[in-house]
Amino acid sequence: MAPTKANDAFVWQQFTNLGRPNPKKSKRYRCRHCQKDFAATSVGRPKEHLAVCEKWQAMQQQERQVRDDAGYLPSYSEAIQKKITEVGIQHISRDESHSFAYDAAAAIIAGGRPFSLFESRRWRYFFTRIKPGWKPPSRAVITRILPDFYQELRDEVCKRISSSECVITRWGSQYNSFFSLLRSRDPARDWSIRKDVRDELRSQDCPVLLPEAIRIIKDNSFWLKLETVIAVLKPVNEFQHASEADGAGIAYVVNRWLQIKHKWAEMRGADQFPDIPWDDIDAIFTARLDKQTYDIHWIADALRPDTTGPNSKRPPSVFARAQEYLRKQLKNDNEYHRALSEFTHFRMRTGGPDGLFNKHSAVYDDGFKPAMAWQCLLNQGSILARVAVKVMNTLANSVPSERSFSAISFIHTKARNRLTPMHDDMQAFIFMNGRVLDRLKDQKYAHKKRWADLEEKDWLELEDSYLELFVNAHGKKVWMDGAMAAINGDFEWAGVLQSTGDILCVGTEVESEV
Repeated sequence: MAPTKANDAFVWQQFTNLGRPNPKKSKRYRCRHCQKDFAATSVGRPKEHLAVCEKWQAMQQQERQVRDDAGYLPSYSEAIQKKITEVGIQHISRDESHSFAYDAAAAIIAGGRPFSLFESRRWRYFFTRIKPGWKPPSRAVITRILPDFYQELRDEVCKRISSSECVITRWGSQYNSFFSLLRSRDPARDWSIRKDVRDELRSQDCPVLLPEAIRIIKDNSFWLKLETVIAVLKPVNEFQHASEADGAGIAYVVNRWLQIKHKWAEMRGADQFPDIPWDDIDAIFTARLDKQTYDIHWIADALRPDTTGPNSKRPPSVFARAQEYLRKQLKNDNEYHRALSEFTHFRMRTGGPDGLFNKHSAVYDDGFKPAMAWQCLLNQGSILARVAVKVMNTLANSVPSERSFSAISFIHTKARNRLTPMHDDMQAFIFMNGRVLDRLKDQKYAHKKRWADLEEKDWLELEDSYLELFVNAHGKKVWMDGAMAAINGDFEWAGVLQSTGDILCVGTEVESEV
């Protein structure tokens, strides 16, 4: 890499220009320190001379010692001097220089850091110490590298997606697909017995998949299993629509989860579908519920007046979740302890401060909506109401998507790279997908292709990673939890009933415009 003008100027200052002895010869220069003179056509030979000049070395060593004793950070030019004297010139090829710049730019882009990061004096001093002769990339260089790095990462994402054998979709889409398939049963059977179809089956040019398709269409057990899947997914579909309705509040998210579990418990109790492994489904449901609901969902449910009272059937862990959420929201210890006390009195309907939560309080009136009730309590000075009003006005599907908005906000407000819209989309794609790829590389079970080969905790994490990657790569809004059926026509319950995230609008949602 060619030295910068600032480096060249500093080196030339250490020599006296003696001019040309005659027009046919090169200029000659004399060292201002040892008085040795020599011919030179570029800055390379003067640099090499300074690297071996004893007087120059002694003078620079003395100056550095004075500055080190004073505790000063060496300037960039001083760092150059030190490397000239101690290491000499390191010749870096063009390819090596470009490789260093590309890797440095990739680290900046993937981390969402300011493109001007390496332009600071301390960073330049650091790189001069570890790699003299190499200049870290500037903001302009990183911007030029951005499209190449974007294409590299996009190819890696597409390769990862194309190598996956199964496609995971949202529960609602899966239910609609199954229901549409069931409605086509009679037309499919009529088609399978048509004369032209039978002739094609007997011909030598018969498509490979046609016999298998005909077999599945005529297989009654396949349609019975399909009806079973639809029956199990029906409550999921109903509550999903409720959560996706306009203005659906977060206070009813946990309640919908529990209602789905109640519906499945009724099916199990009636022995309606004896072939379904209900124990496995319950374990999967519990794991998904724990993974895809947060403290805000549980405290929102606990702040609903209709869930209170001594006979409340909410799990004991609700209090711990509420305590953790209140601790994060209220930094003042006095306010935190008062809010926690109010929460306890509210749940038990035992009065509390100023009698706000006695069992005859208007807050427990069926005519009040939760948000309205807490707004009234806020007007009466309740500390807990300050948190409750904020929670009750949160939409059911806004919590997970805020992570994506915060990521993009970080790029815009913190990095401030002043990119064009096209380059900004590229960086958003890299910032969001790079983390998912790193997570997949760190997961030892990511190479496995079938859900049945994984433990529950493994496929819960792996599913989220692949679904997030799929959504980010395709640049469209997709709920990232769903169901999977084997492609051979036989249903795998461990796959079909693998998640319930988008049912309740609490799945990991990422929206990108790339």
